[in-house]
Amino acid sequence: MNSWRLDRDEDGWKFSKTAWVEMLAGDVAFDNEADVELPFESRKRAFSKANPRDKPVNARVVPRFHSDLAALKILFSGDSPPLRLVRGKQISSAICGFGDASGGGFGSSWDTSQ
Repeated sequence: MNSWRLDRDEDGWKFSKTAWVEMLAGDVAFDNEADVELPFESRKRAFSKANPRDKPVNARVVPRFHSDLAALKILFSGDSPPLRLVRGKQISSAICGFGDASGGGFGSSWDTSQ
């Protein structure tokens, strides 16, 4: 539904940073020639502002839409989700840390209680 936006490819996926860099390195139109020397994120914003796109009244369907719907139809075809036994080979733990990120207090607290 966002395929009309400037930062999307023909399938509706967002451009990667590499794609943006390539696009901004080519012949692009900026409102102000000084914008070419700005940092990457600022150049990206300036380019988007210089090349606005109007929102369409109706969304354009991307080419993969029908195959996505067919896959979802298969996934949700049962009355209940299929059960699948997964045997774990490894045990992992998640640790939640907290601290003060201001000055000397950065990383000064750690909780190891279970």
